[in-house]
Amino acid sequence: MGDYIGQLGHIGVGKETSWGAGVAPSNFIAELTEADIEPVVGVDYPSHVAASAAQRRVRMGLQPVRGSVSFDVSAGGALPLFLLSCFGTVTTTLVNAAGGNVYQHFFTFANTASSVERPSLTVEHNHGGLFARRYQGCRIARLRLSLANQQTAVLQAQVDVIGSSEVSSGPASASFNADEALPFTGFTASVDGNPNTRFRSFDAEFGTNLEEIPTAGGGSALGRLPAGEFEVSGSASLVYEGTERRSDYLAGTMRRLKFAMTGATIASTWAYRVEAEVPRAHLSDHEGRLAPGILNEGFDFRGLWDQSDGIARVIVTNTTSGY
Repeated sequence: MGDYIGQLGHIGVGKETSWGAGVAPSNFIAELTEADIEPVVGVDYPSHVAASAAQRRVRMGLQPVRGSVSFDVSAGGALPLFLLSCFGTVTTTLVNAAGGNVYQHFFTFANTASSVERPSLTVEHNHGGLFARRYQGCRIARLRLSLANQQTAVLQAQVDVIGSSEVSSGPASASFNADEALPFTGFTASVDGNPNTRFRSFDAEFGTNLEEIPTAGGGSALGRLPAGEFEVSGSASLVYEGTERRSDYLAGTMRRLKFAMTGATIASTWAYRVEAEVPRAHLSDHEGRLAPGILNEGFDFRGLWDQSDGIARVIVTNTTSGY
């Protein structure tokens, strides 16, 4: 683990009203596996006076906050806030009211000039109840969702963040969502809308290519942190029983991929759920992968823009009314 958590430690996340305006955390990560976030001091030692008695200074550069958080994913936890900062926009729909409110949240790429700078977050790192640090102005550089079928495997998330500043804080009182991490037993996959039961694992990555920009009067602090090209890529493995994916790779055929994880029932036929969908996935690599006792096939993919459905979306179903 890159940084100390401790028995009473936690990671909390809050949505900021404006970039860098720190807020108290509203959502907390229950099943945290790793947290490593801290300021990175940019320095330059002048090379033209290196190894001489004249080298007596250092040029200070930008001091952004950088790091990553890894955790088991539950639909009612902190993942939706990270998705909002990654994709840029969310649409929420009440899908069930009888017997308990159920909401679906559609996180999609914000392809508008006003949304180039993604919503920002404050990430609080509680170091075992001793003290806490809040990292303000955090935006998502990369968000990875992955699942591997290994015993009690659950949906995993790794979130890489870049932020503007660090402040010390008294630890917030953590409260965790009731639903648990989404297990492999609820995993389903489809290709072009057709269920495929041969998938064993998947890995989907969403990158925002954040750009760290210094501006006048800011000193070593970031002046801006806008997003660049939005990238979608990933990989999957499945039992080798046909040649359709190999044919797709050779012909450059685009496919709509969907990976979904379903958990406990909320009300009626609705359950906690996280779905990742890429409407136009181009297979960039394909190979046969020999695992113990069985031949698997694997492929890598990259998401391309679809005029109707964009480049990708993630749908979260839970009991939260909005983000």
